[in-house]
Amino acid sequence: MNRWLAVSLLLVGCSNEPSGAFETPGRLVQALSRVTELKAIAFPYPADGLPGDGHPLQAGDDATSFSGFVPLEPGAYHLEIVFIGTFDERPTQFLGRWRSNTFTVVEGDAVSPVFSAPLDTIGRPVDRGDVDEDGLGLLDELLFGTDTDDADTDDDGILDGDDCRPTTPSVVRAQQTGRLEDCDGDGVLRPDRPVGVPGTDCNDEDPAIFPGAEDICGDGVDADCNPATCPDEARPVVTVLSPAPAQEVGCSTRVRARIASAEPLTTTELLFVGDEDPPVVEDRLPMTPDGTDEYRSPPLADTNVYFDLGLQRYLVRAVDARGRTTTATTTMSFAFEVPTATIQPMTVGAADAPFDLTVNASASRGVANIALVRAPVVDDEVLGAQGTVVAESTTSPLMHRVDPTALADGVYAFYPVVTDAVGNVLEPDEDFIPDDLADGSLGTDADYLCLFDSGEGNVPVRRLVVGGQSFAPATMKTHLAEAIALAAPRDPNAVPVEIRGFGLRSDGTIDLGEATGAGGKHWRYTFFNFAEDRRVEVTWYSLADAVQSPVVEVTEDDPFGFSFEPIQDLPGVADSDVVAAAYEAATGCEPFTGSSDDDLRYEHDGTFAMADIVYVTGGMTTWRATAAPPITELFGCE
Repeated sequence: MNRWLAVSLLLVGCSNEPSGAFETPGRLVQALSRVTELKAIAFPYPADGLPGDGHPLQAGDDATSFSGFVPLEPGAYHLEIVFIGTFDERPTQFLGRWRSNTFTVVEGDAVSPVFSAPLDTIGRPVDRGDVDEDGLGLLDELLFGTDTDDADTDDDGILDGDDCRPTTPSVVRAQQTGRLEDCDGDGVLRPDRPVGVPGTDCNDEDPAIFPGAEDICGDGVDADCNPATCPDEARPVVTVLSPAPAQEVGCSTRVRARIASAEPLTTTELLFVGDEDPPVVEDRLPMTPDGTDEYRSPPLADTNVYFDLGLQRYLVRAVDARGRTTTATTTMSFAFEVPTATIQPMTVGAADAPFDLTVNASASRGVANIALVRAPVVDDEVLGAQGTVVAESTTSPLMHRVDPTALADGVYAFYPVVTDAVGNVLEPDEDFIPDDLADGSLGTDADYLCLFDSGEGNVPVRRLVVGGQSFAPATMKTHLAEAIALAAPRDPNAVPVEIRGFGLRSDGTIDLGEATGAGGKHWRYTFFNFAEDRRVEVTWYSLADAVQSPVVEVTEDDPFGFSFEPIQDLPGVADSDVVAAAYEAATGCEPFTGSSDDDLRYEHDGTFAMADIVYVTGGMTTWRATAAPPITELFGCE
């Protein structure tokens, strides 16, 4: 695949004349914005010799244009410029080789070489320019929006380099003599080339249709891409309905148009174009029917590029089954800005009585709607897809009373979704794990694609824990039967190998209901399938950990395995209150404080005659005893 690349103007010769650079096309700048540390190296080739030393070129202020000076002896040369950069944290990725026309250096003069050949984005085998072997170099992948590590981005069975629509499952393969910029191989380029002068082929998937082809009037096919040849043949009619010309639009705005056609339509799309003349297509979105003659685009957030704020020119394009094309051109003004919101109180935690939440929202173009969402939390993840809007308002603030007594026991998250007057939305990803913010509250990043940086943790989240016996103080056997019942469906061949508790108190319980202070207090029941190396753990965490207990985790192909034998008499082992009493009575043992340093483990250890034992660490002291009553001390704290 070859690409025209206009990134630099290089002066070479035997003088010290300054050199200049010209501006890179907008779509190419967008593609190269994903590449860091972009470098250009010039290699002079004598007409009849080997290449000379490489000369790094100086990057311009835009980091995509280059200039430089290469001293040469008189003679005939051509110049190769090699472009490399860092992409996805992988340095020295090859982007292309650009070969100049042959030029002659005369002593004392400077000369500007001419680059009439396109940039070779794949290069030689040593360049490794096509890592996924799909026929596209890295730069072309970035320009066409394909997956750089997937040879078939749209999974339609056609390699990206042979696919006329590489990002849309369409099964339209380039002709044998074609390439991505000229899919039908008729020698005329497609009009939506991402860089360079747009082509003039109005149907690049049919080699019989191109400018200059014989156009037979009456067959309904605009074969020469010139509607004036057969003026009586009706083309589709396109009328843009919204937004109005130059209207400010936000990230979630959709373009709507009415498209009337006597023939079935094969293409209906929205094209974003730059200010170049002729215009360059910067991106495209499909226009889909709503059941009538009206069509609409997806939200602007679905584009593959980041647009500048302000006026943007776009076209709505329709092509019918006979190849007749109509476009309607207009403008909109991008006003991408994420609304802001706060929630009071700063934190919630556990609650068993009604309380008020207040959402304050603001947006420079005005708030259109505030929605307060309640969603379940499982294993720290907020399941936004299962969320429910519990309150809405068109003005700020929004106030809502939460009644925990009306909710089932569990953990819930409350967060706002704010929409401004031009269609920008502050909202999180569908499912997310909140972050701890500097002020002690919780938040998550807005799922906002129209700006490079939409802010961190700008969606406030309040977590509410409602009731549940699983948060009461518990001994080891309080949840033993439930743990066995939860583990069995995950793996009926996993046997109990360890029970471990952190934060044991002198009465043998762990206060799972503690809602303040550091987390880390829990009862964990571990089961292991020795044949399959599968671990099943069932854990009851304290309220301070703010998760919905119990948490069941299954580890397949456990790389650590398990060193202990199965516990032999799980129902017969002593409960933790009996163990704690024996430990507290032992000589030299530090008393339990209920901190997470107080560790109690049940296991089967061959060191002590293959016995089920308890292993206790309290403060800096340790103690072992048989787990079956009456408890016999095996190792004391003296």
